[in-house]
Amino acid sequence: KFGQPVCDRWLPDSFGFCWQLPQILKQGGVDYFVTQKLRWNDSTPFPHDWFWWRSPDGSQILSFHSPRIGEGIDPVKMATYACDWERKTGITTSLWLPGVGDHGGGPTRDMLEVARRWQRSPFFPQLSFAPAIEFLQELPASHLPTWQDELYLEFHRGCYTTHADQKRWNRQCERLLYQAELFASLATLIAHAPYPHMELETAWKQVLFNQFHDILPGSSIPPVFEDANREWQAAAEVGDRLLQQALATIAGAIALPSPPHPQSQPVVVFNSLNWQRSEVVAIPLATQGQGWQAHDANGCPLPSQLHANSGGSSLLVQVTVPSVGYAWYG
Repeated sequence: KFGQPVCDRWLPDSFGFCWQLPQILKQGGVDYFVTQKLRWNDSTPFPHDWFWWRSPDGSQILSFHSPRIGEGIDPVKMATYACDWERKTGITTSLWLPGVGDHGGGPTRDMLEVARRWQRSPFFPQLSFAPAIEFLQELPASHLPTWQDELYLEFHRGCYTTHADQKRWNRQCERLLYQAELFASLATLIAHAPYPHMELETAWKQVLFNQFHDILPGSSIPPVFEDANREWQAAAEVGDRLLQQALATIAGAIALPSPPHPQSQPVVVFNSLNWQRSEVVAIPLATQGQGWQAHDANGCPLPSQLHANSGGSSLLVQVTVPSVGYAWYG
């Protein structure tokens, strides 16, 4: 957006970080990782402030454990941090992050005025306001400790498992809306169906709002999840409805070949992945019997097996569908 590549990744308020993150960041062209969250540890102080963080595959990224966010221009705190930073790293230049903290606030006018006045004191360190990437690029990258493990936060524990329903809703909605977008686009190209732009945008905004870092990890208060569940359900209903409409439109536009048997019924199998996919699918049967057999579009029999249960009968069929496309089976 601003014509500049982003080579440093700031995640100051995530509740711990998985061990594979350096690999993902390096593949995305990121050179530096910055957080401050492990300063919240309630049991074991994190030992490093400037270090290599290495993933299991060997990928590593220069990582900076920054001072706390949301601090003011406080000479005692700044001096204490600078001394601790120099003791750990041997580096005499340090970074400070003045700002409101929560709600994304940067430094206030009062903070900037305090900083300007303190510059008149011979005892106060000299400050310069600059992009953090300039500070990171000046730091030495050799003889650094290496951390080969997850960055576990000893405070907000259990965020990977707490409120699993929120994580399930999130994955379900992401899957539904992706498929709805994909097949709605194909329906527009194939059958000139109107593209449901506004409905998809509204549903995506509901999903993205619920990815807020206290909703998805499960660390909000109970009333928040009551609101979130309504938003998840609304987004899922829109995604499922638009998906079924698009699939029906595409299926209706297919010119079917001659059936291999007079009583054959056409079945269309869709693949939303961008690679060829082979899988066993279950085709519900309207009537029970042993005479059902699946054929491909060329009339060749497909491996199949009749399956009966309390809910009725279905035909299990091994099918292969090309990438982002559909195939006819009947």
